[in-house]
This record gives sequence, C-alpha cells and structure tokens, in this order.
Amino acid sequence: MNTATQTIELKKSHSGQGGLAPGYWARRNVWDWLFAVLCVVGAGVAFQRYGAAMDIYEKSILVGTVPSVIWLGWFWRPLRTLMVVVAAISLLAITCTKPRRGLIWRVPIRCSCSSTSSPASLRFCG
Repeated sequence: MNTATQTIELKKSHSGQGGLAPGYWARRNVWDWLFAVLCVVGAGVAFQRYGAAMDIYEKSILVGTVPSVIWLGWFWRPLRTLMVVVAAISLLAITCTKPRRGLIWRVPIRCSCSSTSSPASLRFCG
C-alpha cells in the first residue's frame, strides 16, 4: 500500500455526528472564561495591593498560581465552584472584620514617663 492512498479515520465529535471534534478552546463555555477572568483579576488586585510587600519568589508564585488554578477550574468543575465560594466567603469575612473609624476602642497603654516609679503614679497615655 502506498502512503499516498492511505485513508485516515477522523474522530467523531462529542455530539455523535460525523466530523472533527471541537478544538480545545472551542470547548470552553462562558463560565470557564468568566472564571479565568475572575482569577486573573483577583491576582492582579492582590499584586497591586500587596506587591510592594512581596519579594521576587512570592511574585513568581502568584504569577504561576494563576494558570494552575484556571487549569484546575476548567478540568475539575466542582473545584471551580468551591474556589469561587471560598473566595467570596473570605472576602466577606475580611470586609466584616475590617476596623472602621470610630469603632476601635483605644487600649490604655501604661506610660513610663512619670518621674516616680510607684504604682500610684502610673497613668495611661492617650
């Protein structure tokens, strides 16, 4: 048999009809792309807010984590839902426990600026 006359059998599509299977990027639905954008935006916000406090290793971990999380979310859909729910609950907890102006009680601090060291001369700064 000559290689010029060899026939190639094409894979069937997921719908069971003839033809080629859809490509890798064509199989992604709107929720997959929305999740990917959410991951990229979340990493961008984290990089913008905390980038000055990170060294090069932490920045590279953040950059490398984004494609890994997107890949996990695309191929393991229940994990994608779990990641979104955990991120939402974490942001809610941070927002609810964030101290607001006027709600922080001032903690008295013992001053050592007094000339005498007797307990009666202790006072609170503030």
